[in-house]
Amino acid sequence: MGEKRFSTVLNEIIQIISYIYTENGKVVKFVVKLVVLIGTKWEEICRYDCYHGKPHKDILYPDGSKFRVVEFDLSNEQALNVAYKDFKDNYNLYVERYLRWRLEK
Repeated sequence: MGEKRFSTVLNEIIQIISYIYTENGKVVKFVVKLVVLIGTKWEEICRYDCYHGKPHKDILYPDGSKFRVVEFDLSNEQALNVAYKDFKDNYNLYVERYLRWRLEK
């Protein structure tokens, strides 16, 4: 199984971290995480993955629990494209909400 791990820097405190596992050129597993640097620690605020049987998005509270899970009826390759587009287009919204939740606790 082929493995790729890489990050896409959106700005100095926000990145997309990707783990992609392929077999015969097909994506068999993936995780795409949106992370923000808080102090000296990178915190995961949202992720797309295909665990539990199908591609989905987990929106996370600061304590790591799930605010919402959104399932998709997509192939892993399609879900990867959706994940990158969503995070690149909407990362400010995810980060603002996450930081607001941190202040509310």
